[in-house]
Amino acid sequence: ALGAIQAGYSEDGNVLAHPNPSVVLAKRSLSLKDGGRIRKDFDGNWVIGASADLKLGGLTYMVVAEREVETALVPAIRSAGVALLATLLTAVLVFIATVRNVRRVNKPVKLLTEAAL
Repeated sequence: ALGAIQAGYSEDGNVLAHPNPSVVLAKRSLSLKDGGRIRKDFDGNWVIGASADLKLGGLTYMVVAEREVETALVPAIRSAGVALLATLLTAVLVFIATVRNVRRVNKPVKLLTEAAL
């Protein structure tokens, strides 16, 4: 995915591959034992991601793909804004239609009531 950070980790959490070679050379490790999908990366930025185990030969590697939260959530925030706007617009239109229909029904009923009296 465009803008995503993809990395590979060994079973014990050691970084084996990363877009930034200094992360591998620094022998950094990662713990995903809490199962959290949103966490802070090595630079302290909040990221959201997913991981999967990859078995090659007798070894198991963990492949992690993650993206900064601000970037990843932009489409969801836009969708929520559009949904909110559509809901408000629908509520206004329903209110207007209700007021018009109440007036349309009440006027003949009022005239009928006055005529009956």
